[in-house]
Amino acid sequence: MGRTVLRVGTIVFGAVLAVSSAAAQQQPFYDFRACDGEVSSLALGTIPQTDAYAVDIFDPTEAALRFRDIFLAELGEAAKATHEDGNLVFSFRSESIFRGITSRAQVNPTYRGDQGTPSSSARTDEDETRQLIRNDRRARRDATTASRQIIIEAELRNKETQRVIWLATVRCRPLTTDRNALMKFVSEVFVENMGAAVKQKAF
Repeated sequence: MGRTVLRVGTIVFGAVLAVSSAAAQQQPFYDFRACDGEVSSLALGTIPQTDAYAVDIFDPTEAALRFRDIFLAELGEAAKATHEDGNLVFSFRSESIFRGITSRAQVNPTYRGDQGTPSSSARTDEDETRQLIRNDRRARRDATTASRQIIIEAELRNKETQRVIWLATVRCRPLTTDRNALMKFVSEVFVENMGAAVKQKAF
């Protein structure tokens, strides 16, 4: 009888462990949650899996260059190839503590990428996501210097085709004053969601 109870208990424990493991795999993993907020993104094309990534910084401020280094390191951690002449070019724009991260290529969500004409439901999702990005841009313009909210946009462009293939915007409130930690965290959010289409995904 004791052996039967032990066996049942082992099965139940194993099932709970399996469910917990599956749930953990579905949750985003960050080394340290330095910011509390959400990410919205829009997929406009297919990301070539074999191409290397680069980061385009037009205004080489100390903060911008530091963010570029941190972001490239996060791409490397995600097993993504990086090269200064990479075909997949990331550019960023922000007016918060990331001031100076501005690219030559302005973030322009008018490209449709290489996915052809979208269905009506896809157009609705795209329109809603575009509106979120526009709202973030408006909020960034209206933000005062006293605001601690971070709003940063990312654009991924295929240099060979000159198509914008992914857009994303992160908005959050810092939980730390460590700028390096904030840059790392925001980079993790972008890299984790790269290529996906999400609307106001909380983190």
